[in-house]
Amino acid sequence: MTIILPKLTLQDNKDIQPAAEHGHHNIVQLLLTHARVDPSTNDNEAIREAASNGHIEVMRLFLADPRVDPSANDQIALKMASEKGHAMTVKLLLSDPRVEISAGAQYAIDIRPNCFTQLDSLQDATEEGGLLGLVHEMLPL
Repeated sequence: MTIILPKLTLQDNKDIQPAAEHGHHNIVQLLLTHARVDPSTNDNEAIREAASNGHIEVMRLFLADPRVDPSANDQIALKMASEKGHAMTVKLLLSDPRVEISAGAQYAIDIRPNCFTQLDSLQDATEEGGLLGLVHEMLPL
């Protein structure tokens, strides 16, 4: 099977942001293969959108791409995921060595306990090693 990439335009980097925001991981994956697409434009806006909306598969793609900085803008992706109650996204971000809970991201714990109150997030967290384990990961040593 041959996949034909569309001719990309000056909008290349703007196209990845809405794909990330809406969780279209297949489109994000395809865009990441093109050299003209830079997922880190606008201070890593695409990963912020994916984190804010809890799109785990898109987050995995971005975290695997060395051009993306998940800690950009004072850990905003972590803060947004926490604020919106996306516990699995928070856990995924914390598993990346570039994200440091001590580097201004204490906010992710302090501002909202949403990560631990939304039913879906609680279920996801307990299935992946327990809610208590997630809390321990978020607490500074």
